[in-house]
Amino acid sequence: WQSDIRVILPGGKERWLNDSAVEMFDESDVSYASIGILQDVTDRKLAEFNLRKHESLLEAITFSAEQFLKTADWRETINVVLEKLGREFNSSHAYLFQKHNGQGNQIVSSMIHEWTASGLETDLDSPEFQNMPPNSMGFERLYKILDSGEPLVGSASFFKSEEKDYLRSINVAALLEIRVIVNGEHWGTLGVDDIYHEREWTSMEVDVIKVAAGVLGAAIERQLNDDALKHELMERKRAEMALRFSEEKFSKAFHTTPMLMTIENQEGRFIDANKAFLDTFGLEREAVIGYGASELGIFQNAEDMYSLRREYQEKS
Repeated sequence: WQSDIRVILPGGKERWLNDSAVEMFDESDVSYASIGILQDVTDRKLAEFNLRKHESLLEAITFSAEQFLKTADWRETINVVLEKLGREFNSSHAYLFQKHNGQGNQIVSSMIHEWTASGLETDLDSPEFQNMPPNSMGFERLYKILDSGEPLVGSASFFKSEEKDYLRSINVAALLEIRVIVNGEHWGTLGVDDIYHEREWTSMEVDVIKVAAGVLGAAIERQLNDDALKHELMERKRAEMALRFSEEKFSKAFHTTPMLMTIENQEGRFIDANKAFLDTFGLEREAVIGYGASELGIFQNAEDMYSLRREYQEKS
């Protein structure tokens, strides 16, 4: 028989041993001894774990992309994506902050979505994470990294003592964050944290959150573009309806007024004439449209017609 045994050494270090043994039997088929071999297989176990972790993180990225692609509005699927990321990272929280205008038109950040591990309280409604002004933590070093477009890899070895003190005050031991870019601008921040362990984030985990932020940024940008297009189409439809209404009102007034009214093109030919005009001169519409006033003999003196037209043009 053989089995893998997990051993915790003094100091908390973990090792894996493979225990292989062969039973020795006498002539009566009774076991009287065993020969065993203990082998340190920690490196193999670690390689197997990293491979499984690599596959699960890749699955998380594929899942995120599929979720954002199957709906036009990223907000409908962001919670399940955060849950997937949070579980795969074995984190305490997975969250999304959005930048927006606050009081005095100042740009602030607020947590708008969060996944929380089982047994933990959510920070989504905490005033501490709403309307946060720039550099509210007082650690310009952290914001400088994020604003450069690089991820903030908040591992145990990264933070200074005063930064660790602040993180402990908000119950965070390690965090991993990156800006979400939309249309070339900082839209918000995607992140995960661990409240229990001052862990070291792996390069694979860093790469995954970078890709996740890129996929999310593209989904937000697509949704904003769709909203802008819908708004443009709606405004165009309103303008067309207003123009049609205006044309209908003008047409009704044009044809019902007792005043003689006509519409001419630039060549002085009639393109419309109202009922009062037609009745006054005893003309049918077909006999007017396409003809000029001089051809219909409306003016006794052609010079009067030209003089009147010049006066209209001068006065616009």
